Amino acid sequence: MATLRPANHTGPPEASPSPPPPHDEQSPPPLMTGRKTFGCVGFDDTNLIRFNNIPVEHAESVSVALRDVWPPPVLLLRMGQGRSQITLCGNPWAYSCNGSNDARRLFLIVLKALFYCGWMIPHTVNVTRKARRSRGKYNALILEKQPTSTQEYDWICISFDRSSIRSRISDKLKMVYLPPGNPPVNPATPVDPPDDLLTAIRREFETHMDGDTVENGCFKAHFTSQPWSTVDIGLAILDTRDKLLALMRVLDECGFLLYVSHQLERKHAADLMVFRRCTSVRQPASAPSNAPSSATLSVKSATPLLLRD
Repeated sequence: MATLRPANHTGPPEASPSPPPPHDEQSPPPLMTGRKTFGCVGFDDTNLIRFNNIPVEHAESVSVALRDVWPPPVLLLRMGQGRSQITLCGNPWAYSCNGSNDARRLFLIVLKALFYCGWMIPHTVNVTRKARRSRGKYNALILEKQPTSTQEYDWICISFDRSSIRSRISDKLKMVYLPPGNPPVNPATPVDPPDDLLTAIRREFETHMDGDTVENGCFKAHFTSQPWSTVDIGLAILDTRDKLLALMRVLDECGFLLYVSHQLERKHAADLMVFRRCTSVRQPASAPSNAPSSATLSVKSATPLLLRD
C-alpha cells in the first residue's frame, strides 16, 4: 500500500516501518540485576541435616562447628548441584518427652554457623512435607544470602513443653542458651542464660511460676496452671496468649528479637522460638600459622555433649 504524501512534498518517498522480527529472532529481555539467592536447610529423619542451593564450603563450616560439640562421626556428604548432607551420630531429632536440650543447642549452632556464612532467615517460614505412618513432618527453613554480619549475638531457644507424651501436665517453659563467640559452646561447661533476662522473666511471672531451675545452660520454669494444655481449653486459651504476649514483651525489653519459629523434632514435639540479641562487633578469627586446621582440631578434641533434659 502506497504511503500518502503532502502535495508540496518533493523529497523521496518515506520508507514504511519495518515489521517486527519473528518471535524466535527477538532479543531476550535484559537480565534482572540484584537478584536474590535463596537456599534451604532441613532437619530430616532423626539425624540428618540437608542443604539445597548452599555452597559446600558453607555446609563444611556447619559440620566443623558441630564436630566441636557432638560425638563423632559427623559426616558430610557432597551430592552436587548445590546439595549436601550432614549425618550426625545418634538420633538428635528423635522425639523426647522433655525436649532434648542438646538437640536444641545443635539447632542453634546450625543456624548460627549459617548466619555467619551470610545465610539468614528473612521470614519465619518453613516448608513442610508429611511423612507416612505418622512419623511426623519434614520441616525445612528458607534462607536468603545476605552480606555477612559483623555483629556478635546471644542466641536462645524457647519452648513450651509437657512432661510426657501421655501426660496432661503442660506447664513448663524451657530456654536453651547459646553464647556469642567461637567455638559456640564449651561442651563440658555450657553457659547459663543472661542474668538480666532471667531476672526480668521471674519478675514478670512471679505470681504465675511455681519455681525454676538454671542448669547446664538451660532455664526451666513451671507455671502454677497448665497454659500449654490442649484439654478443655475454652476461654483459658486467652490466658495462655496473655502469657505469650508478656513473654514477648520481656524479651523485647531485654533486646531479644524473634528470628524463627520451627518444629524441630517429630510428632508431638513442641514448637521452638529462636531469639537473638546483638552484644558486640564480631572480631575476625586468628590462629597461629603452625596450628592444626579447625576440622582436624575439632575431630581430635571433640567432647560429647551429655544428654540432659
